[in-house]
Amino acid sequence: TNLLSNAVKFTDSGYVEVHVSRANGYLNVSVIDTGMGIAEESAERLFESFEQEDNSTTRHFGGTGLGLSICKQLVQMLGGDIGARPNLDNGSTFWFCLPDDLFDYADQEQQNAAFIQSGLHNQSIFCLADVTTCQVIVSQSADCSISWTMANDVLAGVRACQGSTFDIFLLQQSMVTAFFAALPESLTQDTPVVILRDQFGLDEELDASFPHTGYPMSFPEITAQLARALYPDDAGVPIAVIDQAKQETISQSTLTLFDANVLVVDDNDVNLLVAESMLQQFGVTVQTVSSGDAALEILCAGQRKGINEPCESSVDLVLMDRHMPGKDGLETTQIIRSDCQFTMKDLPIIALTASSMSSDQRACLDAGMNDFLSKPLTIEALGSVLERWLTPKLRKAA
Repeated sequence: TNLLSNAVKFTDSGYVEVHVSRANGYLNVSVIDTGMGIAEESAERLFESFEQEDNSTTRHFGGTGLGLSICKQLVQMLGGDIGARPNLDNGSTFWFCLPDDLFDYADQEQQNAAFIQSGLHNQSIFCLADVTTCQVIVSQSADCSISWTMANDVLAGVRACQGSTFDIFLLQQSMVTAFFAALPESLTQDTPVVILRDQFGLDEELDASFPHTGYPMSFPEITAQLARALYPDDAGVPIAVIDQAKQETISQSTLTLFDANVLVVDDNDVNLLVAESMLQQFGVTVQTVSSGDAALEILCAGQRKGINEPCESSVDLVLMDRHMPGKDGLETTQIIRSDCQFTMKDLPIIALTASSMSSDQRACLDAGMNDFLSKPLTIEALGSVLERWLTPKLRKAA
């Protein structure tokens, strides 16, 4: 996930691809992007602590400079290797390989049975969507032997399709019209299409013309719609795919619901999207911001302007990223506790951190945070934290 997050962060336009394969006793993963690129002589140094290709990126994008160094240590501890290289045209490729014997492929193959049965196994799929949507889709399908080509804008999408053949198009609703207008009909006329619907719903023409997902998007549903588009004459999508989508719905139906407003503070768009999607399953109202300053504007607007009155914020709980550019989670929390003392002293602030070190947790508590959530988030851990700090509204029965 670190390599994928970096690729998305440093790719302003174009695409990010993830290739996964097994060969010669190793699992091989490559992340290819069309971003700012790296110099050949800098490739090895990037895996040293606190090194970035352009040191100004720390100020602009945030980060500790430790991510790639930690990746290298982990991969080498597991008996693998990791590296990077510049692409011939533009961008870069980051790769790693791990010994096959680290993985229980029997369990993995059982988990992926739905994709094999659905006919999506080894298919080549082109996805045109915003950066965060592409990253979520790729991360959730990394083990499914699907070959993805991603583009984040119409121009990059048209370029990616020229001279290439895909089994299916997965297109974000807002880009469909412009994409088909810019791409020659000969490249699209025989290719099935699935639309990623947004919160505003489909217009009548798109609704009647193409299969489409619901909103918020569910990866099992995307899988089912892709299978339906590839095999329109089939009696239905294979049972394994349907069961997978149903299982997700059933698991959601047993969650505790809360009548609460939750503020999520994180500088990573993908993390915000994932947190918002998970929180919505608990029935809460979610607001997301990408910086400490933006959080303070919401929580302490009155007092930060010098008004000696209680804050008017209706936020019931905050999920606060530990590391952010500008004001990090610790500084932001300290300001909330001191500047907003009238009503903010009892506001639960939950640290979002990738570190499980006791010293890091101690620093969060000393700053005024109440609890911790480890990244990546899980429904189970998030639900436990919400139950500790919020009053349940009701519990759905299965």
